[in-house]
Amino acid sequence: MSVPVIVTGNLGYLGPIVVKKLRDQGAVVLGIDPNFFEADLPYDCTPDVQVTSLDKAPRAFWEPKAVVHLAAISNDPMGDLNPTLTYNTNVTLVSEVAEAFNGAKHVLASSASVYGFTDQAASETDQLGPLTAYADSKVKAERVLRMIAPNATILRFGTLWGSSPNFRTDLMVNRFAIEALTKGKIEPTSNAKRPILHIDDAAECIVKVALAHKEEWADVYNVVGENVNVFDVARKVGLAMNVDVVTDETKADVDRRSYWMGTFKVPHLAPAEPIKVGDETAMAQLAASAAKFKDQPGRVVELKQMLDRMENGG
Repeated sequence: MSVPVIVTGNLGYLGPIVVKKLRDQGAVVLGIDPNFFEADLPYDCTPDVQVTSLDKAPRAFWEPKAVVHLAAISNDPMGDLNPTLTYNTNVTLVSEVAEAFNGAKHVLASSASVYGFTDQAASETDQLGPLTAYADSKVKAERVLRMIAPNATILRFGTLWGSSPNFRTDLMVNRFAIEALTKGKIEPTSNAKRPILHIDDAAECIVKVALAHKEEWADVYNVVGENVNVFDVARKVGLAMNVDVVTDETKADVDRRSYWMGTFKVPHLAPAEPIKVGDETAMAQLAASAAKFKDQPGRVVELKQMLDRMENGG
C-alpha cells in the first residue's frame, strides 16, 4: 500500500534523487520547496504533489509516514551570505515542519561540517565544533528536531558529489569536474581533509530510514563513502577526465574546515560498498552533468541575485 512521505527542499541537489527512489519504493511524495533555483526536473524525479510552502500542504498529507528534511541554505559561502535566511531555512523551518507533523518519522540531512576541525576521524559522540553559519545552523537544527521528535534520525553526511538533475557546481568533486572542462586542468586551492559521499548513496540511506518503522534508526549517524585529502581527489578526477592537476603545498590555502569522519554506530548506515571517486559509471555521469551545467554561475551567485531581487522588490 502506498504511504505518504513529505520531502522539504525536494527541488535542490539531493531532493530529486530522493524523490525518485521513494516513488520507486511505492511512496506517494509531497514536495515542499519555494524553488529558489528554478529547477526543471524530469518526470521520474518529480513528486506526486508539489507546493511552495508548509501551509499549502493538502489534507491527504496531514498524517505522513515520514518527513525528510532536506531544505537548507547549503554550504559555507551561501550560509555566510545571509545568516538570517540561513537560520530561518535551516532551523526555523525544521522546527515548524516537525511541529506540524509530530506523529511522523523524521529524517534530517545534517552535515559532517558540524565537527569543524579534528585530528582524528570524528565519531558521532565527539564534541561538535561548527566553524561557519551553515555548520552552526545544522547543530541547532539537530537539537531542535530531537526535542520535538525524539525518535528522529539525524544523518551527518560527508560532502556530497555526483550527477543530479539539479547539479551543484560548487561542491568539491563536482567543481573539479567543471574545472577540467572549462580550464583544461584542475587547480585545488587547499589540501584539507574531507569525508565525501556519492549522492546516490546518500539518497539510498535516506529512503531506507524514511520507510523504516518509526522507532528504528532513532539516533545520530555519520554517513561517509570515503575519507580523502583534497589533492588526492583532484588527481582522481583529473585522471578520469584526462586533464592535468596542478598542486603546490607551499601555496595551498590553510583551510580550518579540515576533518575526517568515522562510522562508529553499530549497525551503521554508511553504504557497505560506497561509490567512490574514480568509479567508471559515476565519473561518466559526473562528466555529463558538468558539461550540461558548466556555464551556470553557481549557487552562491544565484542566491545573491535572488536576495538582490527580494531587496529591490523584484
